[in-house]
Amino acid sequence: MLLSNAIRDYTSGKSNLGDFRLALAGQVPIDGKLERMLRQHEAGDSQSYANFGKIIFRQVDGDCEYYNRVDKISMNDVS
Repeated sequence: MLLSNAIRDYTSGKSNLGDFRLALAGQVPIDGKLERMLRQHEAGDSQSYANFGKIIFRQVDGDCEYYNRVDKISMNDVS
């Protein structure tokens, strides 16, 4: 199952926590931040696809520097 489909099904209520964890197994390490989001979602504080996707896809990609980098561009600089 694709990760995007697993996230969509879980956030929409089509799959339960066990199915979601199985879909993540072996592809995404469940760290503290992801575990906290899962507990919040199960407790009724629904998390969106975007929230889960941001954490999961950054872990899969492994290049968080790319997402967290802030490029400062001077509008006065000709180059």
